[in-house]
Amino acid sequence: MANITKRVQKKLAEYLRGGESVQAALLVEPKGTYGLGAIATVVAPRTAGKVLDAQAAQRHADAGGTASQFPGRSCVIAKTDQRLLVSISNGLWFSAPVLELPLGGATITDHQKKLLSHRLTFTFSDGTAVIVDAQRGQPLDDFK
Repeated sequence: MANITKRVQKKLAEYLRGGESVQAALLVEPKGTYGLGAIATVVAPRTAGKVLDAQAAQRHADAGGTASQFPGRSCVIAKTDQRLLVSISNGLWFSAPVLELPLGGATITDHQKKLLSHRLTFTFSDGTAVIVDAQRGQPLDDFK
């Protein structure tokens, strides 16, 4: 996956404050999207994708706090010079932000390299966390 920061700047422009700019952006997927989940997605894309999304949404809800507000589906985490924005996205299409956090409100606290991707744990300032998958080639260090 290429770095999509410039694309996110354009796609989320209407939701940015005056002079605000996107510094880094990550496209993340529900835990399990890459690996065995990828095989299931090839065989039955709609069904497998819905199952992974539902499982992620339930895990986030069970975690409570800020984690419960994090989307259970593919989304972009955009770090601007002022805050963090989370927008449901497939990398080409972007929703209005569904979650806004202060800078430092979420950081990558665990990073595991997988065969085709990265498994990331984002921990929020309230101590709750979500686990997501991300393709390689993205600016992970900007969120640590």
